[in-house]
Amino acid sequence: MEVERLKKGLFKTTKIQEQEKYTRKKKKISSLYLDCVFIFLVSLVVRMFRIERGGFVLWDEAHFGKFAGHYLNREFFFDVHPPLGKLLTALSGWIVGMNKSFAFSSGDAYTEDVDYVGMRIFHCLFGSAVPVCGYIILRTLLIPRSASICVSLGLVFENALVSVSRLILLDSFLVFFICLSEVFLARIVMQNHRVERIGGDLVCLGVSIGCAMSVKWVGFLTVAHVGIFAVYILLQEIRKRRTAFFSLFYRLAVTLIVIPVCVYMFTFYVHFWVLNRSGPGDGEMSSRFQSFLHNNEVLENDIDLLYGNKVTIRNNRLGTGLLHSHIDRYPIGGQQVTSYPHKDSNNHWRILKVGTDAGKVNSNEDLVMHHIETNTYLTVNEIDARTSSDPETELHEKYAIPEDAKKVMCMSNEEMNNSVLSNAVFHFEPVQNEDAFHPLTTHFYIKSTQYNCYLKYTGNKLPAWGHQQGEILCTPEKGSGSVWNIEMNRSDEGISQSMPPKALNFFEFIRSAVELNVSMNTANNSLKDDGKDTFGSLPLEWLLPKKWLKLNRWDGVVPRFAMVGNIFTWYAGTLSLCILFGYFLLGLTRKIKTLNKYNTRRSGRMYILLGGWAFHYLPFLMVTRILYLHHYLPCLFFGLLGIAILAEKRKLFAYTYALLVTACFIYFAPITYGYSGAIENMPGYKLFGDWWNIYTA
Repeated sequence: MEVERLKKGLFKTTKIQEQEKYTRKKKKISSLYLDCVFIFLVSLVVRMFRIERGGFVLWDEAHFGKFAGHYLNREFFFDVHPPLGKLLTALSGWIVGMNKSFAFSSGDAYTEDVDYVGMRIFHCLFGSAVPVCGYIILRTLLIPRSASICVSLGLVFENALVSVSRLILLDSFLVFFICLSEVFLARIVMQNHRVERIGGDLVCLGVSIGCAMSVKWVGFLTVAHVGIFAVYILLQEIRKRRTAFFSLFYRLAVTLIVIPVCVYMFTFYVHFWVLNRSGPGDGEMSSRFQSFLHNNEVLENDIDLLYGNKVTIRNNRLGTGLLHSHIDRYPIGGQQVTSYPHKDSNNHWRILKVGTDAGKVNSNEDLVMHHIETNTYLTVNEIDARTSSDPETELHEKYAIPEDAKKVMCMSNEEMNNSVLSNAVFHFEPVQNEDAFHPLTTHFYIKSTQYNCYLKYTGNKLPAWGHQQGEILCTPEKGSGSVWNIEMNRSDEGISQSMPPKALNFFEFIRSAVELNVSMNTANNSLKDDGKDTFGSLPLEWLLPKKWLKLNRWDGVVPRFAMVGNIFTWYAGTLSLCILFGYFLLGLTRKIKTLNKYNTRRSGRMYILLGGWAFHYLPFLMVTRILYLHHYLPCLFFGLLGIAILAEKRKLFAYTYALLVTACFIYFAPITYGYSGAIENMPGYKLFGDWWNIYTA
């Protein structure tokens, strides 16, 4: 058929395209690539400049560098963040051959066998790509090339972004994956045909948001930003009664739900596969989970639970810890009893039988629990006052417990007149109907025989006098915090079974991943501001900040480093958001021709820029844990891009802005790269000495 048509002199085509237009499109794509390479290289040079300066552990390098060492040693550790960013940091350490035993103590000088420069450069690569993402987003939003380049240079020369990109931190990865997600979201918002099939943009968007939420949970805000647009276009299909709704729903569900979840879970799979040995994070996890770790103490348990055994007792509520006591006392007397997630000798108890014939521990027998470290006994007591003052504060804060609860504390022999009092007698009451007690597998309640109440972790933390440890009370009702199990079980005469670690099959992996996420959430919510952290800040302070982050000690012995923002990016970004909001409200009163199937050009721009900022900022207003200025960096990205709208048709404004940003960066560069002089000679001291916190030692 084809040959016959050619013989007749016919050439099948649907459209004859002008050569000039095709050439122009090709040049446009070529210039986009060249611009991206240029921006990346400039950004990389700026971030790598003098990166070897500060040859000591700066700020949170103390955490994430240490975690890299645990990965390389395959020792299980616990952290409040998902694994991807820490895995990438460990990868950088593996590439440069990092010394696995380096402690990464804050302020310590790096030794020759720790190539901190190589690890920092690895993080720089991700941070240097952020301005490139900004440029691509602006071009996708149909911002002219000149304005896009000038505003992208604002990202290149943003002092705060440069500061965190140069260190061994998670922020480089987080901001990069958020920005990469927004690149693909912008392409879909401005070119709706990209959702008509499962193509590269949808798949890459799913992978990107999966990576963002696998670095820090802040990435879930990006998921929300993407998800709301997905819901919007689905509602549009329903409103117009299009049958394409079902196929669209399938495509979005696969790419924006299934793929991100798979990416997120895969990072935990790698996390568990690498960290298969017992380590410092064991105490945060359940006894069941610890049975999967090589060299864990639960694998060496005695077979039988006998009276006289040394044991640890774990609460079954995830993210809590072990029954614990220490020498510190409650304000109204009595040795404190708490739950504590870290393993130490203050978690050790000895189970003693009341009476004779001490053998195996059985259910509902009278027993006493002896705290070995302090030589005291677990007791339950009435308290006369429902509240008591905290002795370490001058505000007379009150420590209150419910009216029907009893206080749990430890008492010495002298306090009990050298005899066993009735308030020290307990029963182990099994949750399931079983007589014998087995380490790890038998779950039980600890019942006070005198008061008929049950030891319970309440979910609350004690004040400063209780070291922020978990509150233990004796309550008449049973609950999730009332269930316990024996974790460690040791005796001199017992028979040790020395089991091999269990295999982590699919269902156990899912269970372990859920457990770790619950524990992460519990620990994350416990990060409260105790008033001692001078660098914590509130979200409203981020818009026009005066409390910047000092990254090391400022004693003048070593160079001073700080995360200080560029005036013409940070403050101007906040101003641009205000203008954009007015621009958005004005657009609501005008009817504008749609750009594509679902939105106008104006609404697409506003959703990416103003919406992106709102989704990544407003949720922090409801967060109760302590926050820091670097949490605002993703929002800063959107605020800075908003300046491009103002510079869209004003080339002189764009060029002037780029020059001002560059000049301001150079002015504050000594603080970004490490300042060694006197504080009164620091850049900006005369202008902001009475306003910014960095000008105080």
